[in-house]
Amino acid sequence: MKEKVLIIDDSLESIQTLTSILHEDYQVITARDGLSGIRLVNRYNPSLILLDIIMPGMNGFEVLQQLQNENEDFSIPVIFITCLQDEQSEEQGLRMGAVDYIMKPFNERIIKVKVHNHIKRMRYRRNMEDIAMLDGLTGIPNRRSYDVRFQLDWRACKKENTTFSMAIADIDYFKDYNDNYGHMQGDEVLRRIAGLLQSIVTPYGGIVARYGGEEFVFLFRNKESMEAKKIMEEVRAGVEALKIKHHYSKCANYLTISVGGHSIVPSEEISASEFVERVDRRLYQAKGQGKNRVVWEGKQLVNGQIECFLLNDFSVLSSAGSVSAKTGMRKKCMILFLYLIVNRYEKYSKEDLYHCLFQDEEREWNKLTAVFAELKKALEQLEISYARELVVPINGIYHWNNNYMCMVDAEVFTQIINEMEEAADQSQKAALAKHAVELYQTDFMNEITDVTWINELRNRYRIQYRKALHYYLIDRMELKHYHEVIEKCQRDSLVYYNDEELNYYYLLALIKDGKEQEAIEHYEYLLESCDTNRGAVLSERITRLSREMKGLNPKLKEELLNIKDGLTDSGRKSGPLECNEEMFEQIYQIESRNLIRNEKMCYLCMIKIVCQIQDKVTHQMDRLQSTLKGNLRIGDAYTKKSSNKFCLLLPNVNYKYGNIVLERIRTAFIDGLDDPNVSIQYELVPIEPIR
Repeated sequence: MKEKVLIIDDSLESIQTLTSILHEDYQVITARDGLSGIRLVNRYNPSLILLDIIMPGMNGFEVLQQLQNENEDFSIPVIFITCLQDEQSEEQGLRMGAVDYIMKPFNERIIKVKVHNHIKRMRYRRNMEDIAMLDGLTGIPNRRSYDVRFQLDWRACKKENTTFSMAIADIDYFKDYNDNYGHMQGDEVLRRIAGLLQSIVTPYGGIVARYGGEEFVFLFRNKESMEAKKIMEEVRAGVEALKIKHHYSKCANYLTISVGGHSIVPSEEISASEFVERVDRRLYQAKGQGKNRVVWEGKQLVNGQIECFLLNDFSVLSSAGSVSAKTGMRKKCMILFLYLIVNRYEKYSKEDLYHCLFQDEEREWNKLTAVFAELKKALEQLEISYARELVVPINGIYHWNNNYMCMVDAEVFTQIINEMEEAADQSQKAALAKHAVELYQTDFMNEITDVTWINELRNRYRIQYRKALHYYLIDRMELKHYHEVIEKCQRDSLVYYNDEELNYYYLLALIKDGKEQEAIEHYEYLLESCDTNRGAVLSERITRLSREMKGLNPKLKEELLNIKDGLTDSGRKSGPLECNEEMFEQIYQIESRNLIRNEKMCYLCMIKIVCQIQDKVTHQMDRLQSTLKGNLRIGDAYTKKSSNKFCLLLPNVNYKYGNIVLERIRTAFIDGLDDPNVSIQYELVPIEPIR
């Protein structure tokens, strides 16, 4: 199936020209205005958009902005079409996210190359995304696939007011199994169990995905609590019935699983992340009660305890209720609550509180008072008797009341990182790194991206996460769990794309796992990124690692890229190539040979100044040269043949279009002429291919 290319341009002539160039290789869709183009993007999801800048109603910049506003994950490559020559417009488009520019008048070869290259990159990215949806070891859906399905099912059940059930299963004492029976045997067990789980839940309309390591996650729609729990009992019993020997288990002589689950009708009263946390707690409850069992629902928190979740969707939980953006908590309230929590053991002033909310705005203390009143009201949704006592004035300044227990996931994460860095035992360090990586699933306060002090905190947590990620990747590589490294790197490379450790272990895991072609593609992607971001270079160990890839000669490619940089005419942005007669003859020879390959026409032309007064010829030749520069295309070439003649090469044109070009040059030259004694003549002949 051909890739779709959408052309948005108000000029029918431009659309027809571009369509004629691209229709053989791509499915071309067209729109004559911005609003129609946006509708077609949503309908067809094209692989590439060619977008004109200057259009009536909505210009190209506005079209791209609206596409980005409608979809925060908008990733379709956009190439702007323009006749604008100023660098400011080009910079504006690139800053907005456009991948390239195509200048008018069109050059067929340049258009084909640019469209081909950007669609090739798009295909690579899509392929990476497809690969990332299945677990490399077990063949069942992976964590990323689960993330997508969870959101779809959660929203559907919420809309339909039906029950949504989820469970997490963990293989008991699996680390002991790996340590004593070997990781190859452990991998075989994971594959065997995964196949069993899928065979049990699929007939019930459920899905199972590998959640990470030895954990599996299950999703069911329209299954009430008792039915979902019954299915998971069947799953637990099925694993037990396999009778896979495990003499090092402390709960049985064979492999078993512990399961935690929960069923709910989704509503505004609880967020998706809060629901998952409750499922996770049920799993820990099952493991704490002796393992090899299913625990469903039950009370989550004891009275007097509050949990704050900042590393995913923001939420605050008590034993009876919850508060989050989903329950109507406004942004200012979240910011103030976050400030009180992260600074609950620190001293701060009233000025600090005001600045955290309103930055450098003029002081209006009643605004601060209003947000505090709103926060206290929001906390009442926790449905605990002491809700209004959680925030109290101390010396006239509001603080969090430390008399009440408050667990903050971001602080637990930092504590794990600190223990990991201090751990002397490598196995303990690896276990802590794994725990940290599993805890940090998205990002710190990802709902708020425009507050400086929150962004600084987010960057701090990202640095901590990368430390844990590096230890985790090293440990997984030593255990030869290459599929886990590949899956984790695919997931995180979208955010930490320039992380040298991540890219190194991703390439190494692909090579070790026998996926050399994927390794070559990723290495070439890294090379292209360095070429795009001038000054960036690949590390020596990544370059050294690339030598292990058969069919890839990185030194040669790097040398070639350097040669390419040297050959690139960086000073010329548009217009034809002006050359001397010797160079013109060489270009002629190249074009005549190319005719055999591409079956296109190329014309040799001559333009002559006709003037009776010889003294005026030099001035008129200068005028004609300027006219040529302004009216020929990139890819055309010309040379001065004599005192009153220029020779031109027009590649990829037919006789009719060649005459149009020459007539355009003649008209432009005559329009500025005030001397009736001066005129020009022209002629063109096709170049014969050299066979």
